[in-house]
Amino acid sequence: MAARKKKPTRRRRKAKISLINTAVSLGVVSAWTRATAGMGLAPFLTDGWVGPKSSASDNSWEVSLYEIMTTLTGMDTTEHGFGSSGKGLKLGESVQKNFKAHGGAAIAATILLPLGATLLTGFARKQINQVNRLAEPIMKPLGVKL
Repeated sequence: MAARKKKPTRRRRKAKISLINTAVSLGVVSAWTRATAGMGLAPFLTDGWVGPKSSASDNSWEVSLYEIMTTLTGMDTTEHGFGSSGKGLKLGESVQKNFKAHGGAAIAATILLPLGATLLTGFARKQINQVNRLAEPIMKPLGVKL
C-alpha cells in the first residue's frame, strides 16, 4: 500500500498593525473618554503627570487620571471634590454630567468611525495597496500596514 500524501502545512503570516484601525480605535476611545471624564484622551492621561494641571481639567466635572489616582490613594488634599472649582462634584456625578453632555457623540463615534473607515478602505483599496507596496521596505520590519 502506498504511503498517504500529507498536505503541506500552511504558513501563518505575522499579523501587522493597521494604522487605519489604530486611528479608528483612538477616535472611539477619545470620544468615550470625553463622555465619561469630560476631556479628550491625551489630556486625561497627561494632565497633572507631565506638568501642571492645564485648563482641560480646571473645573469639577472634568476629571483627569491624575485626579482619580490621587483621590484613590489618599494623596489629594483638596476637600472640594474633583477639579479646582469649589462646586465639589463627586466622581459619579461628574460622569453623569459628562455623559449627558457628550454621550450622544460617543455613541455616534462608536458606530460611525468604524463604518466610515470600512467605507474608506473599500473605496481606496487600490491606493492603500500601492502605499503599502511602496512603503514595504520601511513598514514591513516594523510590522505596520496602512
